[in-house]
Amino acid sequence: MTLSALLLISSLLIPGFSSGPAKKGQSGSGYEGIARLPGLNDSVTVCRDERGMPHIYASGEHDLYLATGYISAQERLWQMDLIRRTTTGRLSEIFGKSFLQVDIISRCLNMSEKSKLIIQNEDPEIIACLEAYTEGVNSYI
Repeated sequence: MTLSALLLISSLLIPGFSSGPAKKGQSGSGYEGIARLPGLNDSVTVCRDERGMPHIYASGEHDLYLATGYISAQERLWQMDLIRRTTTGRLSEIFGKSFLQVDIISRCLNMSEKSKLIIQNEDPEIIACLEAYTEGVNSYI
């Protein structure tokens, strides 16, 4: 496994940081205003602190997970796609031949099928939360 592959995988496992506004008083892209998300049952408030960290306030779990999915995609869509490609063995599609060995290892782990098996036996309330989160991600996309 190449050093660059190890660094990439390590960076995926280490929590990143949320970048706030470049200068005090300036807002980041898409952080202000009102977004109308289909599927919300009630209004949701997202406040960002001085570091740009979102704080989400919702009256129900479904709305909370939907808004969290939206904010996650807003903040980390590229990272989410990179993790998806890593777990499905598709990094070489964007990074080239040097990642083929990493893709082979990832495909041998068969994470997609194992995830489906876990989800099959999951509590319906957990599935509802995951679906709401996914709705939020898709709303952003």
